[in-house]
Amino acid sequence: MAVVEEEVVLVKSRLELNMSVFGLYARISILKVIGILFLMGLTQILLFVRVCFLNDSVGTSFLTYLDAGKVSWICLIGFLFITMILCLSGTEYSSKTGYTLKRLSVNENMVFFHQTIYNIFVYVLFGAFQLVMIYLLGVLFQYYVVENASPQFLFLAFYQSPFLHALFPMEDGLLWFRNLCWLIALGIVTADFSYVQRRGFKVNPSLIVMVAMALVFGRAFIGSVGNCIFTSFVALSVVGCVLLCTVFGKEDFYES
Repeated sequence: MAVVEEEVVLVKSRLELNMSVFGLYARISILKVIGILFLMGLTQILLFVRVCFLNDSVGTSFLTYLDAGKVSWICLIGFLFITMILCLSGTEYSSKTGYTLKRLSVNENMVFFHQTIYNIFVYVLFGAFQLVMIYLLGVLFQYYVVENASPQFLFLAFYQSPFLHALFPMEDGLLWFRNLCWLIALGIVTADFSYVQRRGFKVNPSLIVMVAMALVFGRAFIGSVGNCIFTSFVALSVVGCVLLCTVFGKEDFYES
């Protein structure tokens, strides 16, 4: 009975430790992330409404209004800012963050794992927010431009626009797999950025590769099997390299 109670206490303490590390990264960056999302959404709405008042020169296509409002470019800028925030969140180990981790007495692999999970969560939040913004822009399009637009115009836009289709691939299973690979790779390489920075390295090749790929996100033709396979292979290769060097490398231990 005593052994069981000790195991329960041990599991509970580990769970509390895991939540403490995860919560630490959330407290560092979540308000900054929310601020970036707010500014990104506000900018998209303002530019889209501006285009709506110029509808005589733009036409009646929802996709044309999205392009004229620079929605995809604003999304890319927001992505880059959020990536920068996530990368810098774990680098200041001489500050309050490092002091807290030393008090928690955790190893580096555990810190890396929890930061990866948190970063993936943020990227999912970013994608979900952009989808909500597309829906709101569709509502504005119906209000300002085409009041009797077909209820399916927004649904069809996700099949016709490379950017929207990449963001939400609908029934394209291969593209869903590509997005999953990217999501995991982005979460890992942003966490790895902090890892290598704490060891004195100034350049993270894996992060450079993923950001370069993000610059062409959604620019390929819909249904491009070769593009999906290539980008998925690059993302998985990056994940393998980072895990090989980080998780299976030398493990440091932060303790008080």
